[in-house]
Amino acid sequence: MDAEQRIWGEIESLNRRYDSDRNALGLKFLELRNLYSERCADSRTSSGHGTFLKEIKARGYSVRTVQGWIADAVARQNGTQTQAQKRAERRAAQAPTKPTSKPNSGESPWEAFGRMLPYEAAKGAYLAAAKTLHADHGGTTEGMQKLNDAWARLEALYEKGGNAGDWHAWVN
Repeated sequence: MDAEQRIWGEIESLNRRYDSDRNALGLKFLELRNLYSERCADSRTSSGHGTFLKEIKARGYSVRTVQGWIADAVARQNGTQTQAQKRAERRAAQAPTKPTSKPNSGESPWEAFGRMLPYEAAKGAYLAAAKTLHADHGGTTEGMQKLNDAWARLEALYEKGGNAGDWHAWVN
């Protein structure tokens, strides 16, 4: 049995669903890619990489997935971040921070929620709530009055701040 068949046998024996096996898969595919590259360098054919990718597809693997496994295996070997770790870091950096209001500012939950919404979304939420709170639709007069009071304050916020989500104007 040649090295290529041995590596393919080891790859087929691993479970793609387990993280430890994904690392092993990455290492095996890296070994296989290097084997294809060496063979093509020896025979002076054009592209071992192309042959490697064709073989991956022929055996039912996604090229993108295999390339991700290889990149993660190399990252682990080098002690750098894997693709998943980089993605998580990017998402954490892009995640919006929640604005905090002054303690005991008298702000209702409606108002706090409204601070974080664009005007169109807030208006849509108001209209949806009005459909359920209106007395003609089974709601109460008091519930509708509370909603209208909150909406009036919220609209004033949007007019004052001039921009959606200008919570500084509300809090300060």
